[in-house]
Amino acid sequence: MVDYQGQKLAEQLMNAIYVVICIPAWIYGWTQDDFTYPLYACGGACALATLVVVPNWPFYNRHPVQWRSNLKKSKDD
Repeated sequence: MVDYQGQKLAEQLMNAIYVVICIPAWIYGWTQDDFTYPLYACGGACALATLVVVPNWPFYNRHPVQWRSNLKKSKDD
């Protein structure tokens, strides 16, 4: 299970991958009047983001969630 800070890190990594790859690809495609390159680049960015974000890598579990212990039930319940 990925902890909350690991979820935040996964989202930041996904956003960084998309920004670093897709924006320059879109600018290149716009200047060249050819949008096949940005489509391939964004598809590659999606594949890379999937490989980085979806598996439960150990660096997503550095801050495990501390769960409360079970409360004892009273006899009145």
